[in-house]
Amino acid sequence: MERPPKGLFFIVFLILLIIVIGAVFVHYVEDWPWVDSFYWATTTISTIGYGDLVPQLEITKLFIIFYILIGVSTAIYGLFYLASYMIRKNEVHFENFRKHPKKMPTQLIGKTAKKIRKMKYEMK
Repeated sequence: MERPPKGLFFIVFLILLIIVIGAVFVHYVEDWPWVDSFYWATTTISTIGYGDLVPQLEITKLFIIFYILIGVSTAIYGLFYLASYMIRKNEVHFENFRKHPKKMPTQLIGKTAKKIRKMKYEMK
């Protein structure tokens, strides 16, 4: 199995770091519990933002302006990076099928059916 590129791990680390920074900030400034702080940071970065936790202080509102811009941009970049990686990986896979068109349907169906049968027997 092919390993994902190192850049993908860096982006995941960066997103987690941004969530931690946001959670720590609102925990200490707004005096929210840790669970609420991480919940707020995650829903804000993912653009869900239920609105059940609303910062009250002006300093937090100013922080949020930059937090959302940086956090959402990083998350979107990470999704695009992951999507481009998957597309490139599939292009190589389909290029091999294009070179050997007679092998594609029977090999694919046969291998998939064998894997499914094997999984069914292992589950019993």
